[in-house]
Amino acid sequence: AAAAADAARQLRDRASETGNRQHQAWALRCLALCALRRGEAAEAIRHVRGALEALGETAAINERIPTLGILALAQLRDSQAWSARATAKEALPQLARVRRPLGHGSLEGYSGLTTVALDGWREERSPDWQRAVKECLRVLRRYRSSFAIGEPRYYLYLGDYRRLSGSLAAARRSYRRGKAAAIRRG
Repeated sequence: AAAAADAARQLRDRASETGNRQHQAWALRCLALCALRRGEAAEAIRHVRGALEALGETAAINERIPTLGILALAQLRDSQAWSARATAKEALPQLARVRRPLGHGSLEGYSGLTTVALDGWREERSPDWQRAVKECLRVLRRYRSSFAIGEPRYYLYLGDYRRLSGSLAAARRSYRRGKAAAIRRG
C-alpha cells in the first residue's frame, strides 16, 4: 500500500508540473483508495474531491463513474450515509450508459457504487435501491467478461444481493464461486 501511495504521489506531482488533469485525477483517486485501505475515510474524501475538481465537467463516464463511486464509498465509511447515497444517485444514471467497461481501473468505483447501493437497499428496502443494485451487478457482470480480475468481486456482491433477498443457499453458492475465482487468480 505504501508503494502504491508513493507512486500515486509521484504521478500527482508530475501531472501538476505538466498540467495533465486526467493524470492528476488518476493519482488522487489512487491516493483516495490508499487512504480507504488505511481506514482514513476523511482523507479519502479530500483526495477524491480533488480528483473531481481535476476532471472538471468532463462527460467521460469512464472517469466520472469510478471517481463518484469511490467518493460515495468514502462518504459511507465516514458515517455520511445520506451524502454517500446522494453521490451514488448522481452516478447511477450514468452507470446505465456503460455497455462495456473500458478500463480495468474502474472496478473500485463500480464496487463503491455497489456497496452504497446495497447499503441503501438494506436500510430503506426501496425498489429504487434494489434496481440500483441490479444495475451495478449488470455492470460488474460485464466488467468481469472484459477483465477477469472482476469475477471474485462480482460474485461477492451477487452473494450479498442474494443474501439480502433472502436466498441464503444461492448466496452461499455465489460466495463459493467468488472465493474459487479469487484463489484461481491469486
